[in-house]
Amino acid sequence: MTGLKRNRHNLGDIDRFLCPLMGTCLTLKETQKIARHFQNVGDTSAHKLHVWIIEACRKLPAVAKHVQKFLDRKYRLAINRTEAYAGWELDRVWQEALKEGQIAGAFYAIITRSDASDVPSPGSGSPGRTKGTGAGKESA
Repeated sequence: MTGLKRNRHNLGDIDRFLCPLMGTCLTLKETQKIARHFQNVGDTSAHKLHVWIIEACRKLPAVAKHVQKFLDRKYRLAINRTEAYAGWELDRVWQEALKEGQIAGAFYAIITRSDASDVPSPGSGSPGRTKGTGAGKESA
């Protein structure tokens, strides 16, 4: 570990990844707790809560900040693990996480990295962000 603290995206900056992030990284109980915290006491079906938390993160900065703080604490070890790697090396971290069954933490840690050039899709064996959406890979 180099001790380097890398810049990370805020949840509001990665809108197109909110659905897989919320679905992969939060349990139903965690989503319910967050919804109750923000007085969302409407329909509590899994799907409705999933839709609510995505929309709330998109439209309400306070919710996005709360969810990000929660996920930062939950996945602190995975975030720390990725710190030692440059963005173009994150595929190796992703492959290791797949082998270890640690998909959610690695997914969150990698997708919120601002220097990630390729971002994995949950459960995939290879990165899923298309070129041009993140920092490019360094050339040899």
